[in-house]
Amino acid sequence: MKTGRFAKVVSFAVAMSAFLCGCSKQSESTSDAGKSQKTIDSTVSGMQKSAGAAAEQAKEAVQATAAGAQNQASEVAAAAQAQVQTVIDQAKNLVNQGKHTEALSLLQQKLAGLKLTPEQQKLVDGLKEQIQKALSSAAKETTKTAQDLKKTLGQ
Repeated sequence: MKTGRFAKVVSFAVAMSAFLCGCSKQSESTSDAGKSQKTIDSTVSGMQKSAGAAAEQAKEAVQATAAGAQNQASEVAAAAQAQVQTVIDQAKNLVNQGKHTEALSLLQQKLAGLKLTPEQQKLVDGLKEQIQKALSSAAKETTKTAQDLKKTLGQ
């Protein structure tokens, strides 16, 4: 967009210079033509410098915006990882309290759809395995107790 403006301004300056040179008296000396050319060159040079400065400012603005977006993305990722770690810690605490069903439910609900690091995935898988073993053991114990009770009552 700025390049288009620049080209129009340069074209206008060149056209005006040509017009002014063509309208001047035939008796003008070649030194006047040289002065006009110097004015044109000076104008073009100034426009090029302005365009270069504008391009540099635009480049710096884009780089600053990109850096800001990257920092923001890093902060969001760090917050998500902290959230995952908090859920894992809560589940461990529930397992230690013997609340296996609640721990499993917490893991399934809170971590559904979240991206886990390989280390976090390994921890979650280990917790789930530990919970499944504990629940299986509790189920076997309950079955054994029920059978013992049935034998005692049946006799």
